[in-house]
Amino acid sequence: MNKAKFITLDNGLTILIYTDNSKSTNHVELYTFFGGNNGEYVDYNGNTRSIKPGTAHLLEHYICENTVDGNLLDNLRKYNILSCNGGTNNENTSYFFNTVTNFYECLETFLRGIYNISFTKEKLDKTKMAVYSEIRDDKNNEKNKIIEKKINGLFTINRKTLGSSGSVKSITIKEIKDVYDNIYIPCNQFLVLAGNFDYDKTLSLVKNIYKEISFKNDKKLSKVSDVKDVIKKRTIYKSDYIDEVILTFKIDVSSLSCFDKYKLDWYLSFFLDINFSKYSKINEYINNCSDYTDDISAYLYYFNGYFVIDVIAFTKKVNDFEKLVLSSIKNRDSSEREVFELVKKDAITRISVRKDSISSYVAPTEENYIRFGYLDDDDIDVIDKFNYSEYDKIISNIDFTNYSVFYRKKK
Repeated sequence: MNKAKFITLDNGLTILIYTDNSKSTNHVELYTFFGGNNGEYVDYNGNTRSIKPGTAHLLEHYICENTVDGNLLDNLRKYNILSCNGGTNNENTSYFFNTVTNFYECLETFLRGIYNISFTKEKLDKTKMAVYSEIRDDKNNEKNKIIEKKINGLFTINRKTLGSSGSVKSITIKEIKDVYDNIYIPCNQFLVLAGNFDYDKTLSLVKNIYKEISFKNDKKLSKVSDVKDVIKKRTIYKSDYIDEVILTFKIDVSSLSCFDKYKLDWYLSFFLDINFSKYSKINEYINNCSDYTDDISAYLYYFNGYFVIDVIAFTKKVNDFEKLVLSSIKNRDSSEREVFELVKKDAITRISVRKDSISSYVAPTEENYIRFGYLDDDDIDVIDKFNYSEYDKIISNIDFTNYSVFYRKKK
């Protein structure tokens, strides 16, 4: 069975390409490493320029609506595609389409559209209207409020991806075009091509399209850098919802290689499954205690170059839950070894069936590169070499004192 390949073109564009003739769908996605948290860039003259909050998201909307041939998404839909859209988060902006038919026509329309944009003040003012609406809706989003306040207790850089109505209103057509010219460049982008297509024909088409386009800048946007320590040890947020306590651990990985970050991602996932899943010892206590509602849960994610772990319980017993979590981390014992092997076996089983669908295989491979710069898929032979002794040593060396407590308190 085919394996995903990473290649880099002479212009600096990294491409993930995966062909599977047993499938009917095709997926194309272009990532630009420019998100809501990016606050500055170096232009083609070597000058450092500031970026207003909300610029990345506004530019995403603008590109979708204003190619020289019209609305990018509407132009793709003419080919009877399955879906298409754009999206922006704190780290990157992406555009994608999924299709069964007319793959090559869609690919050419997609790339030529993104790199040929019509910039006018009138069009920008019109695009801003939809963004203002999103900003208004976000003000009433309780989940996003909690995420924002929790992250603010951990990091100094946590700009709102949407920006504010004021910041978006202040963005000029010159500013957004300058950002586009300097940041939407191949060395700062990542193209994903996956599906049932001819490998050589597709790669040749992509290369030829890029040869025809000139770019002003060749300076990759710097990654966001943040402080190592948490900002606030405790945050209380009053809400109409039930009491919830979140212990969030911030783990510095700046000294690790791409592969070691990748490996730590797996080991931390195992660690959470063993210690903070609904099958864990701590959850037995929570389920038998009237002060808690529902199971414990835990999540691992990546933010501003750090691993972040959230351990969550619905309770008002803040100090009790904090002690429980810290005790579980401190008092790990040898009984973990057997559970570790079961968790690893389950991970390998899940990997073995990923190629049943394009997205199940490609999405984790994309993340390996986007998060860690790791140019490979999740290889069973690699995962199988992970072992408890190494896991125990790595987990034991993590500084779990660098954490923050977030308490959503019911009014």
